[in-house]
Amino acid sequence: MFTTRWIVALSLLLAGAPVFPQADRGEINAAAADIQGEWQLLPMPDAMQFKALPFNPWPSECQYFSYAPTGDLKSIEKLKAPCAVMTAAQLRETVKNVPAVASWKYDFSASHQKGILIVTRSDKKDYMEVWEPHIVDKAFAKGGEQFLAGDLILYLADMESKQLVWVRHLRKLS
Repeated sequence: MFTTRWIVALSLLLAGAPVFPQADRGEINAAAADIQGEWQLLPMPDAMQFKALPFNPWPSECQYFSYAPTGDLKSIEKLKAPCAVMTAAQLRETVKNVPAVASWKYDFSASHQKGILIVTRSDKKDYMEVWEPHIVDKAFAKGGEQFLAGDLILYLADMESKQLVWVRHLRKLS
C-alpha cells in the first residue's frame, strides 16, 4: 500500500508546473546529500506562507531536525523562544535516545528535474508528508528574512489538491 501511495505522490507532484521560478529566488532542487544533517527551523514571515492552511500545523517557535543517512528523522521542539544555540553534535547527542518513529526518503526524477522528500511515521498508519526540497545556491532576502547559501527550503505538498501548502526554512547546524 505504501509503495502505491508513494508512486502516486511522486507522479502528482512531479506533474505540476514549477510553483516558483527557482532562478529568480536563488534556489535549486536539493539532493539527498543536501538534506542529510542537522537543521534549525528559522522564522518564516506570514507574508511568505501559502494561505492554504487555516493555521500553523507546527506552531513551536524552536524546532530542530536531524535527517540521518539511515533514513531516520528525529526532531525536538520548544513552544516559545528563546531557542537554544546548538551545534550539530549537540543536536545528535540530544536526539540519540529519541525513538525513531519518523523516517525520510528522497527521490529524484531526471525527466522532471525535480526531487521529493517523503516523511512517514511508524506510529501512524498511512501517514505521509510529501515535501519539495530546495537548497539555496545564491543568498537572497525576501520578506525581511535572509536566505543564505546552503539553507534548505521545504515546500509541503497537499496531494489531494496538488498544491504546495506550507514552507519551512531550515539552516544547517555546524
